[in-house]
Amino acid sequence: MSHQLTLTPSLEQWRRFSRIKSALFSLQGALTGFANNKSGTVLLTSPYEVTGKNQGGAIRTRNIITTLSERYNIVSVEFRWDQQEVYRVMETGVSTIALSCLHLDSISQGLGRDYDLCYSSWITPEMMALLPLLIDRFNPVLAWHEFSFMAPYAIPCSAKSVPSVLSLHNIESEIALELERDAPEYTEHMDQTTYPGKGSHLRRIEHLHISRANFIVTTTKRDADYCALLNPHATILTAPNIVSPEPTNNDTNEDQRERADMIAKHKLSSGRLTLAFVGDCRYKPNAQGIIWFIGSVFDKLHKDVKEMLSIRIFGNGSLDLAKDWSRDEIVFCGYAESLDSVYADIDFSLIPLLQGGGSRLKAFEAIERSVGIITTPKGCEGINIETLAPFVHTFTCPESFAEAIKAAHAQIRDVNTAAQRKRILGSFIQDARSLFRVSIHGIAELSIKQHES
Repeated sequence: MSHQLTLTPSLEQWRRFSRIKSALFSLQGALTGFANNKSGTVLLTSPYEVTGKNQGGAIRTRNIITTLSERYNIVSVEFRWDQQEVYRVMETGVSTIALSCLHLDSISQGLGRDYDLCYSSWITPEMMALLPLLIDRFNPVLAWHEFSFMAPYAIPCSAKSVPSVLSLHNIESEIALELERDAPEYTEHMDQTTYPGKGSHLRRIEHLHISRANFIVTTTKRDADYCALLNPHATILTAPNIVSPEPTNNDTNEDQRERADMIAKHKLSSGRLTLAFVGDCRYKPNAQGIIWFIGSVFDKLHKDVKEMLSIRIFGNGSLDLAKDWSRDEIVFCGYAESLDSVYADIDFSLIPLLQGGGSRLKAFEAIERSVGIITTPKGCEGINIETLAPFVHTFTCPESFAEAIKAAHAQIRDVNTAAQRKRILGSFIQDARSLFRVSIHGIAELSIKQHES
């Protein structure tokens, strides 16, 4: 005698599915086609908010969209936690459409990652229902999945015969494992700025996704080698992080250069070396790095070294650290409205990270603006700092930090190093931009060609 398991949706589930159906019907009328077909359309999915955001992951995703849009039309979909509509058209352009999808996972009853064990909160009926509609509407030649969290959405794409690329900003499980190892309170303070679930769960599922992907693009060679061990048959390319695919005004704006030179000359007489950290301080690796730096490095410096310094901490959540960690030489400045203004007014970028992924946008933001870096080895991990010598100084303890400060101070006082710094850092950024574009276009073309053959 056989038994058949019957699952009956609850009233709440029926309401949810009905809302999705209604939202899809409304969205169909709002979606217009592209006037220029280019080489086809790429469907890009992201687990994080991209439109209007200036954090590292959002900047990299927008750079990928900008580069791909040189040859393809782009329909991007990002998860949002704070919108009322199931789906929303965020932006429309000549060759881009940006949509958002309400993130409401069923496992945690909409509470999200606080109760998540692994990747499950990213698999939602809202997104699962949306992708087939977009595929039928735009007939994409490629599906581009940002972060390993979106890798499961390759399944509905492949069911519609759309090839996929897995785009890894970093190896997520490695970061989660580092946080668990170095922060015992990790599981007691879960929020939307930390990684979901336990590192062991993340690693098992992330490894599965990496092992199944045919085409992978990473941020660093380190992550590319990591993926190659898990999936030796995959095509894996490295696209280094950049601030923008094209030269910004910082490369050609002579007025800004003159202002920076005037500031440098003024600092020669002040005697202090100005450092700045710029990053989201609500992101746990950033906050932990700052706290470690102040408590374990700065506070143990000799008074003479401290008096050589003026340190500024910028970013969301930085003011929350001010009460316990402000010092006479360290000022917490809150959110930075203009990165150009921050970097034009400092001597070196400070990156005191102990954990985190390999994208290192902080370093690239400084390098692109011809600003040197004082960093832990982790802070520039994945970057060939030998090509940036002598304008990247590393430290691991108070003694090596003091040596780095003395070397950096000597460079700033030598006005002849300014031209050398701009030449070396500028060449590095130019090479990174070139490799980024080649890798992004290359992985897309390879995936499409293999699928067509």
